[in-house]
Amino acid sequence: MRLASKFLTYFKDPIARGFALVTLVLIGVGLEQDLLPSPGNQSFTFMFLIGNIAGLPLGLLSWKKFFPESMLPLAAWPLEGLLAGLCICKPAPVLGLTMGLVFGVLIVHLILLCSGKMIEYIVIRAGIGIIAGNTIIYALSSLPFPIGLLIICVLLASLRIQKPALLPNALSLKIKRNKKLIWFWIFCLCFYTLGGLYNGMKNLNPPNVPSKLFWFICLVCYIGGIAVTILLSRYEKNLSLRRLIPFGAVAIMGLALTIQMSKGPWSIWSMTLMDFSFGLMDCFSVTFLLAFSDHISQAATGMAIFPVSIILGIELEKIPIHNSLFEYQWALGFLFITLLPLYLSLSELKTTSSSAPLPLPPPDGEKPSLPVPSPKPVTATGTQASRPERLNRTVEEIAIKLGLSQREKEVFQELILGKKLKDIAAELDLALGTIKALCNRIYEKAGVKGKKELIKKFKLSDPGY
Repeated sequence: MRLASKFLTYFKDPIARGFALVTLVLIGVGLEQDLLPSPGNQSFTFMFLIGNIAGLPLGLLSWKKFFPESMLPLAAWPLEGLLAGLCICKPAPVLGLTMGLVFGVLIVHLILLCSGKMIEYIVIRAGIGIIAGNTIIYALSSLPFPIGLLIICVLLASLRIQKPALLPNALSLKIKRNKKLIWFWIFCLCFYTLGGLYNGMKNLNPPNVPSKLFWFICLVCYIGGIAVTILLSRYEKNLSLRRLIPFGAVAIMGLALTIQMSKGPWSIWSMTLMDFSFGLMDCFSVTFLLAFSDHISQAATGMAIFPVSIILGIELEKIPIHNSLFEYQWALGFLFITLLPLYLSLSELKTTSSSAPLPLPPPDGEKPSLPVPSPKPVTATGTQASRPERLNRTVEEIAIKLGLSQREKEVFQELILGKKLKDIAAELDLALGTIKALCNRIYEKAGVKGKKELIKKFKLSDPGY
């Protein structure tokens, strides 16, 4: 009961609900088509993915142009529900393209909701949303054809996703270079190309295993992979174990392909290992891209890698290969090529704090401010600056000295004023768990054990305080 209560508490967060809804659209209609009358319509899938790629810049432009004066971008959620309902008649390719375009706007909405949030905050909500979406899809697939699809339409129309607190001029299509992300994009492109091959395969259900039981086992393994990612990312204070998640996913995928080499139809062991591997990577890769992007458009570019790689995998699957052993050997070799860009991307994190949120770019035409310590401010009469000015100056200097991120600096400023953690969480509009994680990092960087030691160490000697 306690676990279910926690799950429902996190599901109330708009990020979790948003990920659940996009999972419903992606798995139920767009990609795996679990709720369509005739799944396996690759022309529909192809157009949906093309629309998704084009929909990401469309989403950036629509949020920039219409928000906050107009709530038009928020109408994309019920609009996607309406388009999903039209699939009851016929899932035509043009309908798939339109759904993909709207889907891109939804993804940008999620990126904006995650901006400024910590990686620990994002991972648990994204993971719970993906778990909820896949579980609902499995339950709805047991219902007669139109009913499951209609329920998705109702959910998309009724579950309200809050608007992001972001100015329109903070959005831009300009992409800055980020070395670790470029290598990670290459890794995701290679890894999820195998996902496209997996999506294009037919007759995956092993013989002598009931279909419903088989897919339930696969769902449990997929959820297990997400749960492992959440636990390691949520409670691991340093990056040592977290960096092992994608390497573990590659190794498990390689084991699944190795097991499958000597078999004809897919075995239950190889399929469950693949689903566990995708569970690890789906949650990790989305969280990584959102938390470590330096710019909103960088996160959108990273999200575009997924449909591009799946399209590539589906097209490669069409190449006729008569020797199945050669096919698995090729896939296995291709998989381990991904280790190089993965290593290069994650090695960049050795000096990167995981507490760095997705920053917002400055308004158009303005240069970003640099954290350069300013000289002691003096008023027009030659007297020393006021207390708030001196406090801000001193906090800025300490933050630069300790190497605090922007969010850590905000929490530090409240901590040295002696405020309680729950009050800081309410003031900064962050979860209490996120505040605790930030405090732990601040204590670690400051070389203290707790709040009292922090206040004592940085007690301001100026009598004005």
